[in-house]
Amino acid sequence: MTRTGGIWNRRLTKGHIIVRHAISTFIDQFDLPSTNSPRRRQQAQMQSFALLLAFASSAFAYLVNVPNAYEGWSSYGPQKLEWSRVDTDSPGFSVVLTNQDRSVLPTDFLIEKYVDGTRGYAKIWPPHHGFPVGDCFRVNLVRGPDDWNTIFAQSNEFTIS
Repeated sequence: MTRTGGIWNRRLTKGHIIVRHAISTFIDQFDLPSTNSPRRRQQAQMQSFALLLAFASSAFAYLVNVPNAYEGWSSYGPQKLEWSRVDTDSPGFSVVLTNQDRSVLPTDFLIEKYVDGTRGYAKIWPPHHGFPVGDCFRVNLVRGPDDWNTIFAQSNEFTIS
């Protein structure tokens, strides 16, 4: 299987050949007039490869299981946080509570500084005044208390009652 031009002439491992074939097959199924030129086709292949890598990398990361749309939190008392992970994930993280509705939660706030990620479960204690009440909350598992921009995982939306 050889393609003319660009990256397709390089020698690749068997794994690369399988990925390359999958991308080529995918693009061949949607062979639109805009991909008929070699340059446009190569761009489409590279975009598809980038998309494939994004999906593959997202399969190997923290995943928040609880809270979720069916199992939310209450305002007071310890709340359950459950997640799954793979061995290559960071050994720990911090937890940030967020809500896009700023009338419910004016700013995101740190609710747990350091969590041992290898445990898969943590009890999250609300602040002394309790968690705010409402819909569309999410928890973000972030790199650390000083790096909220590196989000390892984000829960589905849930309700705090």
